[in-house]
Amino acid sequence: MKKIFGLLLLKSTILPASAVVLGQVEDFSSGLGGWIEGGPSPNPPSILSSGGPDGSAHLENFSFGMAAGSRQAMFNTSSMWTGNYLGIQAITIDVRTGPNTANELNLRLGFDGPGGWFSTTAITVPVNGAWRSESFSLSEADLIYVSGGTGQYAGTLSNVTTFQIFSAEEPLIVGQGGLIRADVVASELLIDNIATVPEPSSLSLLALVGLAAFRRSRKK
Repeated sequence: MKKIFGLLLLKSTILPASAVVLGQVEDFSSGLGGWIEGGPSPNPPSILSSGGPDGSAHLENFSFGMAAGSRQAMFNTSSMWTGNYLGIQAITIDVRTGPNTANELNLRLGFDGPGGWFSTTAITVPVNGAWRSESFSLSEADLIYVSGGTGQYAGTLSNVTTFQIFSAEEPLIVGQGGLIRADVVASELLIDNIATVPEPSSLSLLALVGLAAFRRSRKK
């Protein structure tokens, strides 16, 4: 019992206590997973039952490029995507544009919390309709502070309250709705398999925890 307690204590002091699970994947097989748009949007995110990278369900989000629903942006405040991100090296997403896309997208991830809004650097999604796997680094050196809060990276990444996916060129600003303002663009964004990539140190600790559990089971 003492060994088990000590192991759990070690794990809790090194790994972040978080609702964001190391290595978790959102594959949209069970629905939207909490992804929404701000305000009464005429084109909210929806699920397509087939056609993903492996032929399965995936998420679709339109932006009209004019009037309501003009910007390519959506966000999530569910427990799966809020909480402590420290210990996560990157987020990977399978992504492509649909036929209703006029121009390439400057895709980013945004995170809000006590430290304010931070954004990843943009990844270009071309207008070619081909699925591609993209990786967004969450290291402090690769995130851009936008505005709000204390301006401290750890303040936000240790307690994320909103996770946003959007297309925007710089300069980045937070709009009246409280989200980072996306560009006005006519587009169809398709995404699947949003996954968290643990830092190497976290993977090593998880391997040690698993090995210790295996040894205990062998002794029993």
